[in-house]
Amino acid sequence: MKKILLSLFLLFFLPFNAQSQWTQVFKVGAMHIRNGPGSGGGVYFSQAGLWLSSYGDNVPFTFYSSLDTGRTWTSHIIPNSYSSVAVGSIRFLDKMNGVMSLNGVAGAEITSDGGQTWTAVGGGFDDAFMAGSPQHIIGTLFNLLFESKDRGSTYSLLSRNSSPSYAITPKNVIYLGNNPIVESRDYGITWTPKKGKYNTESWSLATGKTCDDTTIYIASEQFQAALGGNPYGDGIGRFLASTDGGDSFFPIYTFAILPDGHGVISGSVTTSKHAAFCGTTTDLGTIRTTDKGKSWQSIGGPPSPIDCRNIVAINDNTLFILDSLGNLWRTDNCGGFPIKAPPPPMPQIASTPASASSCDSSKASASLMHTYCEALTITEATLQGTDAPYFSLQPSGLPVSLGN
Repeated sequence: MKKILLSLFLLFFLPFNAQSQWTQVFKVGAMHIRNGPGSGGGVYFSQAGLWLSSYGDNVPFTFYSSLDTGRTWTSHIIPNSYSSVAVGSIRFLDKMNGVMSLNGVAGAEITSDGGQTWTAVGGGFDDAFMAGSPQHIIGTLFNLLFESKDRGSTYSLLSRNSSPSYAITPKNVIYLGNNPIVESRDYGITWTPKKGKYNTESWSLATGKTCDDTTIYIASEQFQAALGGNPYGDGIGRFLASTDGGDSFFPIYTFAILPDGHGVISGSVTTSKHAAFCGTTTDLGTIRTTDKGKSWQSIGGPPSPIDCRNIVAINDNTLFILDSLGNLWRTDNCGGFPIKAPPPPMPQIASTPASASSCDSSKASASLMHTYCEALTITEATLQGTDAPYFSLQPSGLPVSLGN
């Protein structure tokens, strides 16, 4: 794939709403970014940076990346071997390996150098991701679920009851938007159906950014159901949550389709460590919940189109939204309603009395209790007392590692 480097500095600083404190930080224009039904336009953030995917009738098609959270941008080009391109998603497994799904065409693109170059492989999905390794690609197209174990060379059909949405927890639990939702704890090798069901037509699925691997958020827009194109829906858009790993769902926000036939729930949902966000097609802009769905609040910003993944949270207060005209908006204070995160829990150290093993040595043990996902690393530890120079600290087990 060809790539064009282009430094695009922040030329647009127009406040979207004085109260909401959103700022337009990048403009591509409707020619290259035109969100709409089934287009899958969106914005994504990962170890490989910030990426803009979009819909383009004109070829060659351009998409964009930023390694400094939107301050400067690099443009990339899909060559004109495609008659038309609709980018379903751009998902990275790690800093180097990623897959870009191209719905509407029989193809997908993969990268192994952080998006510097892309290679065409088989596929053609609404969404696709690498599960556990670059060789293992899972893709969704309409209600079909496909799998490749050879980096996209060949695919096999896994299911006929899927939807174009998935999420992975910090503990690498994968949830797929089937109805009912399905779960995998072995990188997609096996799948377990959950008990909870919800009306389909969900373009986005998200999980929390903490150790909790049982909280799931779904944006069920129901646009096609309102038009009679989805026999499984009821035409009522819902921002849904589950706190039991998909065994049940409850609505955070519910709104019927407007009289003109337009939906309210956009289909875009994202999460940060202490909040979940869902786009709407109205002046509400984006709504959020900070208590796992017990309540919600509007934080403003531009309306979001349907069938898109155009909202991404960098952290609790920094969000990006891509609107239907190709304008990228940013807030660094959660739309004027900043989240004050609680302090992290303090690790608790429990010690046992020293026991003499000889006349000039003794042993004591201590355990470190914490609630973090990853192992703690002690970077500074000292012994105090008159005889401290005659003793040393030695780690006796994992996962705690001891520094100096």
